[in-house]
Amino acid sequence: MSTGKYISLEEARNDKKLDRFCKEHPTKTKKKDFDSLLGAMCKSKKKEANR
Repeated sequence: MSTGKYISLEEARNDKKLDRFCKEHPTKTKKKDFDSLLGAMCKSKKKEANR
């Protein structure tokens, strides 16, 4: 749980508040690039095959 006034990415993911996270953490990049990066960060890791 975050202690400041801003929500953490983990907290946003768990509480389904990604829109709030995006508003609190503005970016100066292309929206498409940011959405791609955020989507990749929010996906769960795939289980690796046994080696």
